[in-house]
Amino acid sequence: MAEFYDDSKFNLKQDWYWSKVIGKRDELQYQENEEEMSEVLMEYLELDDLADFTEEHLAQCEELVRYLETPYSEGGAGYEMETSAHFYALWYTVSQWVEQWHEGSWQDYYG
Repeated sequence: MAEFYDDSKFNLKQDWYWSKVIGKRDELQYQENEEEMSEVLMEYLELDDLADFTEEHLAQCEELVRYLETPYSEGGAGYEMETSAHFYALWYTVSQWVEQWHEGSWQDYYG
C-alpha cells in the first residue's frame, strides 16, 4: 500500500490518501453550492430560463454583488469570500455570467 503520511509522526489505522478524499468532497460541495446559488440568482432575477437573460439582468447581478461585498459599516451586507462558501459560489457564478456575456459566448452556454 502506498505511504501518504510519515509513520514516525502519525499512528493511523491504515494508509488513506486523505488529501484526495477531502479534496474530492470539497470539489463536489463547490459544485453543489454553485448550482444552488445559480438557482437562487435565477429566482432573484425572476427568470425561468437563462436563455431569457438580458443586459438588465447582468446589471442587477453586478449591483447585487457590489451590495453583498460592501462592508456593513458602509451600508452593504459585508460578506467576504474567505468566510462564506455560499457567497463565494454566488460571486463566482455572477463572474462567470459576466465573463460569458461580455465575451459573446452566452448563447453557447445558455442558448
